[in-house]
Amino acid sequence: MTINLLKMSVGVESIKQLEQKQIQKLSDAVNRSEKPEIIHITRNTPRRTNEVLQGGSIYWVIKRFVLVRQKVKDVRQIEVKNGK
Repeated sequence: MTINLLKMSVGVESIKQLEQKQIQKLSDAVNRSEKPEIIHITRNTPRRTNEVLQGGSIYWVIKRFVLVRQKVKDVRQIEVKNGK
């Protein structure tokens, strides 16, 4: 069974703004000579990771409405440095 994630896009007012924010993150990664990829860091790893990876998506909530769907390609733990 496929599981989807619902995430609040805090501080984002529109789909265009979310898109621009993600494009900026890709550009920043290239400038740091890192692999450019769209990632979302969350405090808690999904408990049903295998089911999320079987075609699951992140549904982004913007201004109280589910407006954007992005496929989840991977779930992994990363070490966050300096709280960022």
